[in-house]
Amino acid sequence: MALVVDASALVSVALRDEDAAYANAVLAQIERDGFAIVPPLFWDELSNVFVIAERRGRIEPEFTDRFLGEIAASIPLRTIQPSDRRAVLGVARCYALTAYDACYLSLAIETRSSLATLDAELRRAAAPAGVAIFVPSA
Repeated sequence: MALVVDASALVSVALRDEDAAYANAVLAQIERDGFAIVPPLFWDELSNVFVIAERRGRIEPEFTDRFLGEIAASIPLRTIQPSDRRAVLGVARCYALTAYDACYLSLAIETRSSLATLDAELRRAAAPAGVAIFVPSA
């Protein structure tokens, strides 16, 4: 089963003051699968997290540039837009999600993938939507 990856699932790999266990497990799964799926907004969300971390003095802009480049070059992420924008709105309405979070969940539904996320709202909505949350194997 493919894996749709939310930005929250990978951020801790870059932010050294956070626990990266989940992110490392996601990366290991991506390596086993050969790829993971992300919507186009993944890159904007990831960039936003790093810009905010820069403003808070947690990282330097050069680190952001280097890390984003490394992710793009070394992690096989397939950027796929959900095929039905109305379905994304329906998921957002049905599960009380932001349109951004609904994009990840809609993509997981559409591609019959599991979802890697640390976002509490996405995790809450996944089961009723019939989407499995990625859980690292012990």
